[in-house]
Amino acid sequence: MKLKWFPLGLKLRDVYAQPALIFFGLLAVVALSVMTGGFSMSDAGLQGPEMLLEMLFASMLPAVSFKKAPESLEQLEAIAYRDSLTGLRNRRGLWDDIEALQAGEFLRDKRAALLLIDLDRFKFINDTLGHDAGDQMLISLSERLIGLCDGDKYCYRLGGDEFLIVWNGGPSFIDVDVFCSKLKDALNHPYKIDRSHVEGGGSIGITWERQGDKDVGSMLKRADMALYKAKSVAGSSHRFFCGQMEEETRRRRQLEVELRNLIIASDFKLQYVPTAYASDLTVSHIAVDVSGLKTQFGSLSDQQHVDALIETGLIVQLDRAVLERAFSDISIWNNRYTVIIELHSNQLLDPTFLTYFTGLLEEYRISGNKLILAFDTLDKPENRKLVNASLDGLKGLGVRIASHGFGGDISNFSAGLMPQNRYLILGKKWVENIAHDETASELLNNLIRLAACMNLNIILDGVEYADQVQCLAQHSGLLIKGDLVGKPIPASEV
Repeated sequence: MKLKWFPLGLKLRDVYAQPALIFFGLLAVVALSVMTGGFSMSDAGLQGPEMLLEMLFASMLPAVSFKKAPESLEQLEAIAYRDSLTGLRNRRGLWDDIEALQAGEFLRDKRAALLLIDLDRFKFINDTLGHDAGDQMLISLSERLIGLCDGDKYCYRLGGDEFLIVWNGGPSFIDVDVFCSKLKDALNHPYKIDRSHVEGGGSIGITWERQGDKDVGSMLKRADMALYKAKSVAGSSHRFFCGQMEEETRRRRQLEVELRNLIIASDFKLQYVPTAYASDLTVSHIAVDVSGLKTQFGSLSDQQHVDALIETGLIVQLDRAVLERAFSDISIWNNRYTVIIELHSNQLLDPTFLTYFTGLLEEYRISGNKLILAFDTLDKPENRKLVNASLDGLKGLGVRIASHGFGGDISNFSAGLMPQNRYLILGKKWVENIAHDETASELLNNLIRLAACMNLNIILDGVEYADQVQCLAQHSGLLIKGDLVGKPIPASEV
């Protein structure tokens, strides 16, 4: 055993450290005695070195373990290679096991399959029910996985809500597919946490061992690509890795780099969409349009761009860059128009948003009552209190709120529980057939009347033809936008 300078490198639980401890202790006592003038005895009892020794051993010896070294090493190994919460082998244990597996000859018909598992809504459960509830859920899931892992299947917890099953012995595609059905049943079964039941669910990404794999990292990378694909599907699902996923991952990473550079540089211009009242086509509102912003992969409004922005958290930064550029344009219009600005609802979960937004209003001298902030949804279960506080703060600034769809239970609006929501934005599909389909026209008219009863205004997108306007002109206060009203224009032409 190699001892470092006392006491930093001393391992008290090693039996060989005991003589070293006593030796260094005696040296310390002698040194102290020399510096204080030597030793002394008195009738009252022990003085000097004896008392120092007694105090030294009383404080140190109880910490010394007399277990044999091999037992201590076994305990340390158990701690290092097992997850402390679930008792499953951890990531380090996985690497050790895979190295042992790859040490043998690679046989295609005996290759291992890796099943990477990720829970749905785990962060939401942690945030709303607490970390103890999340721990109970992870323990319960580990027990279910252990129950499924018989024969050549071995289960690991890699961290957080991520688990892995390694299936040795060369399982076939059909074998794994059938097993995943059982695995999804286990994931979907509700979890009993304290006295309540929490809905489950999860996604699974699958890959097989390859002859060229140098370590477990390359296998996990493929499984993670398949898991990403599985998570893009609603509900519990599983996906097998294929070569196309590597190209999709490369493109996604390149897209993320371009989006980040676009935001950092703020090197873009916005366009604005005239928005008019259906009754007389008077343009009273202007909507901010970001569809003109592009990367090499297409428009910023394309779904792949939106998904990448949300997943990376860049959506909040982009919204703020758009706000600052829009406010710069609006400030020269002298409040002639009410401006509709689209934002992602994640802004409402940022506790700094209201302060930031108030600062922009003051900096550019813009009146809040000339703004409508349109969110993709107001139904954010992650933190309803924070969302409502942000909405109340915006309302206090005079800002009006819009959302795409009702953003939750319609009874909330009829009961007056969400008075901030004064505008409802409806997409092109609501209007495209109203001139030729009586049922579509009646449905839209009834929805507009219902919204009016709840003191909601409607903003209708995608109006392109005169006969559509004729169907809508009867509704006072209805706002429309689309090619018939006007196409996007630069700020200088507003």
